[in-house]
Amino acid sequence: MKFIVFISLVLSIKGYSNLLLKENAEVDKSEKRDGFSLKTGKVNQYRIYQAKTTKLYQHPPQFVAKAILDFENRCNNEYHDLREHLKKDFHCPFFNKLLVETIRHPIVSSKKDGDQFVTTKIIKNRGRHVVNELVTVKDVYENGNKNVLITIESINDQLAKQLTQKELKSSTVITKSITRFYLKNIGNESTLIDYSYEMKTDHWLINKIIAASSVFDNMHENIINLLEQIEKQTTGDGNIQANTQIH
Repeated sequence: MKFIVFISLVLSIKGYSNLLLKENAEVDKSEKRDGFSLKTGKVNQYRIYQAKTTKLYQHPPQFVAKAILDFENRCNNEYHDLREHLKKDFHCPFFNKLLVETIRHPIVSSKKDGDQFVTTKIIKNRGRHVVNELVTVKDVYENGNKNVLITIESINDQLAKQLTQKELKSSTVITKSITRFYLKNIGNESTLIDYSYEMKTDHWLINKIIAASSVFDNMHENIINLLEQIEKQTTGDGNIQANTQIH
């Protein structure tokens, strides 16, 4: 039986938190495949999954960052009838298998740490799932180069309301997820992305070691697709149109 897991996407770079290490999880399965490092470990009733990889883009970091943050233009058009915020006749130019739509919310009630906003993602995956995430964009200077760190972290309903002054209700089997893109300026108008995704769950279907290989398969597939779609967005391939929201 193939288990499908929503991937919201995470990067571990030196100096930034790592759920597996932070929670002292005991790694009980790991794989290397196609430039990916895949790991999972258990701590109490929770299982943590981690995926890491790198990808080279022939574009400067600011172009790649803009494409990564263009969430609204990535979705699955087959789910257009399930949209509640984007117009149903809007054609998403970039494919995301599980994503119905993404809604962006400005932060209105706190001092922002860098460039920040909140997103709500509606997921179709054996039912309807809703994930609220805090997106943070920061410039990081390393060896005289200006790099970009993008962090996407799931947040609870209380924090979502505190940040946006909106009632944003989440519904997901994932207790915590963190996605990080570290965009390294390597010169010659090129960017090397260090990418990592981690998720923590106590859901009975995917917190057992027997499910790990299927979860790895889905993480691997979804991350490859995401990075490919970001590359298309960076080059403008996809006939982008305005994704006007209903409200």
